[in-house]
Amino acid sequence: MSSAPPPAPPALTAPPPERPELPDGVEPTPLIPRWKPSGVLYAFALGLAGTLIGALIISVIAVALGADADNLPPGVNIGLTIVQDAAFIGAALFVARSVARPAPWHFGLRGTRVGPFIGWIVVSFLAFSIFGAVYSEVVGIGSQEELPDELGADNGTIALIAAAFLVTVVAPVAEEFFFRGYVFGALRNWKGMWVGAVLTGTIFGAIHLGSAPDVLYLPLLAVFGFIRKTCKSTAAPLVCSIFPTRPLRKRLLFA
Repeated sequence: MSSAPPPAPPALTAPPPERPELPDGVEPTPLIPRWKPSGVLYAFALGLAGTLIGALIISVIAVALGADADNLPPGVNIGLTIVQDAAFIGAALFVARSVARPAPWHFGLRGTRVGPFIGWIVVSFLAFSIFGAVYSEVVGIGSQEELPDELGADNGTIALIAAAFLVTVVAPVAEEFFFRGYVFGALRNWKGMWVGAVLTGTIFGAIHLGSAPDVLYLPLLAVFGFIRKTCKSTAAPLVCSIFPTRPLRKRLLFA
């Protein structure tokens, strides 16, 4: 008794879809929110407005309590800095919400592999130290940072610790959340990783030119965005962003 061979399977005329579980014509949910570059302008505007309103309220209260309007005490300056950080974080969340409900991983708040994390921190530390030292010798400038003085770092140990916590913990967290978490994500969606990294670093460095050693922000033009993309987390650039605050670190260690 003979049996007929099974029929041959139909020839494939097109490759299977990338996600077979989705029916044809249905677009998959993007793994990264489709933030637009225009949102960066809105976020900056909202962050600046929130900062100005908060600064006005705090300054009025401080003056009403007897503070000198032309020379606000360090405690007030610390409060103003915290308000500024909160305003820009809130602005990023508000604008991001117009595209998708914000999730921590959208902003790089996620775990990362230990090896690349430690490796990039070491490389960044060496790069900052070597580049800063060589550039300072060639140009003949020193790394001066006025922000710790404005925050009262010279007014005793408690003030120094408060300023150190603000500059090395609070400010870097807020800055990395806004710049590498939101701004870089929006600009990367627009023109790709390298253009987004350079633009984000340029904006970040330009904003800090008046309050921190200019030379130490030059390498930030693309490195931090590249680290954010490579590690898929803002943890590494967050730690690396502490390196430019060398004068404050020296005061804290030798206080």
